[in-house]
Amino acid sequence: PPSHSSLRFPCTAVSKSYSSILPLVSLPPLCARIPNKSWIQNVSCIFYDEIYMNCTWDISESAPQKQQFVLYYKNHKKRFAKCKSQRSGDRGHASCYLQGVTSYYNILYLRIKASKIIVFETDIEPLLDFYKLRPPINVTVLKNNAITWENIPFKIFEECFTYQLNFTTSNGWFTETSDWNNYNLEKKLNTFTVKVRSRVGEFYCGDSQIWSDWSESVNVGKGNTIFLLCTGRPGVSALYELKVLPTEPGWYLFAKH
Repeated sequence: PPSHSSLRFPCTAVSKSYSSILPLVSLPPLCARIPNKSWIQNVSCIFYDEIYMNCTWDISESAPQKQQFVLYYKNHKKRFAKCKSQRSGDRGHASCYLQGVTSYYNILYLRIKASKIIVFETDIEPLLDFYKLRPPINVTVLKNNAITWENIPFKIFEECFTYQLNFTTSNGWFTETSDWNNYNLEKKLNTFTVKVRSRVGEFYCGDSQIWSDWSESVNVGKGNTIFLLCTGRPGVSALYELKVLPTEPGWYLFAKH
């Protein structure tokens, strides 16, 4: 099954009616070129930190092959702005940074136009319900299998996050959840692999069902030497050698490489 869902809208878009402005004569060629609200289907959007938006949509076969579709957005009382990074010829996809949108809690309005006619329109509130976070970093296994991790800085409270841990053992795998960036593994496991992912999950912050990607996996095995990749700022990382001390099970010695 997919690891996350995304914002999907029913195609109840608005479009102008031309019955009052077209003469009562047969004009098939002209009418065929008028943008139709049924051209756009299955609009899906995901938002990332720093207010980055990625949207896709399906185009029906009834739409002209050369018809271009342009995504617009606005926040508060600002005018609609074009999603500027949309590439020419890419008719069913647009992604861009949302200029002037600084809050994760405000309403965002979206429009898709064809030949300057609105063929899809909706609003989103709050954006956090459709956010995909970055994976947790610095996943560490401490004494007595206490596990900690960190988040890449994000402009919401730590209490807004929900976490899922995936454990893999020789007998299979299982998952656990946590509302804090730590977890005490109560099961007695000598050898296991753990990884963590996160989402916005508290009712007063939002309720996104979109999980982040999984963190780097950490392998724990008695008497083994394992390696842990710790990432601080984006693009900056360090590799640590993690040794299990045989005299004190659960205590680990870090040696930076």
